Amino acid sequence: MFLGIIERKNRILEEVSTLLDNRSIRRSLSDHHSRRRPRACGLTIHTGVGCPFECRYCYIYSMGFPNTISRYLLEPIELLYSILSNPYFIPGEYGTFLALGSVTEPLHNRVLDYTIELLSLFNKYLGNPVQLSTKMALDSESGKALLNSYPKISYLVTVVALSNYRVIEPKAPDPFIRIKALKTLNALGIHTYLFIRPIIPGYTDHDIDEILNLALDNGTDRAVFGTLRVNKHIIKQLASSGVDTQPILNRVRKPLQDKRQVNIYGSDIKNKLVDKAVEKGFKVFPSACAANIDAAGQACSICRYGPCGDPRLLPRITEKDVIEFLEYLGFRDIHVSIEVNKLSLSIDRRYKSLWNKERGYVTNFLETVSRRKLVLR
Repeated sequence: MFLGIIERKNRILEEVSTLLDNRSIRRSLSDHHSRRRPRACGLTIHTGVGCPFECRYCYIYSMGFPNTISRYLLEPIELLYSILSNPYFIPGEYGTFLALGSVTEPLHNRVLDYTIELLSLFNKYLGNPVQLSTKMALDSESGKALLNSYPKISYLVTVVALSNYRVIEPKAPDPFIRIKALKTLNALGIHTYLFIRPIIPGYTDHDIDEILNLALDNGTDRAVFGTLRVNKHIIKQLASSGVDTQPILNRVRKPLQDKRQVNIYGSDIKNKLVDKAVEKGFKVFPSACAANIDAAGQACSICRYGPCGDPRLLPRITEKDVIEFLEYLGFRDIHVSIEVNKLSLSIDRRYKSLWNKERGYVTNFLETVSRRKLVLR
């Protein structure tokens, strides 16, 4: 089973390579998508560079991204090849989670065609669980294009304020229109989720009832909440827009950094908002990737938030699958134990140096394809 996944990846990579010339292959291999190791929540995919919305709480500007947007530097087929070349990437239904929208707006009209083309390639060659976060409001035509490009996509619409949103989102689309557009997307059968992240003290908590009610009125009853992360640059952006940042600074428990973000203490506010959502009939997910799992009809117990989804939907794997994979890498005398929420390994001490060399690859592969936490005994 596991060796079949590796063989399939190599076949797809070879097939896609025939569509590229040597220059395109070199461009793909030099791109960061070809080497970044995914986190447990997945691999972020960039379909654009920068964002023109200038949301005051956004972290991308302190990372050096511009307040303009342009298509990503690679062509979609080159980006696909770059992702496939990543040794940590695993294609397929139970492969690496993919996330679009972390450092750009993937549905902005300047990059929408690029995003749709890339998703179509994902659909043709990969089949991985894919999520997309956006502040755009798609019409019926664009919604159909999105659905056709990737039918099981997890669509998260970001809304953090309504009554005074222009203070913190000066150039973003109207959040009322964002939410109302969900009615059209839900009618098409797209898996939509309300993405209330980051929670802005004094804004999100003030508007939460209206946000939730409006989402319900337009057919979305699933949500993800997340607390605010800040650095000195973000605090400066908020303050310059007239936001009273002292309540936020009072919640910073670590020294504020120039660029590196730190979480504010916000679990008390988050818990209250989650309780309100649940009372109104929402299904609340602990993270964005949990919503991705939901849209894909899967389950996962890799991280501390799990198990997410129905544990009966976890991949059915055997000890033989794991042993064959590890023997393929050169390990011997392996003991494996598979439980609902974890996969335990015992590696003979003779293979300690090999384990130290391959640990990252092995951990990523086994956790991803099993959707279970790997434990070394």
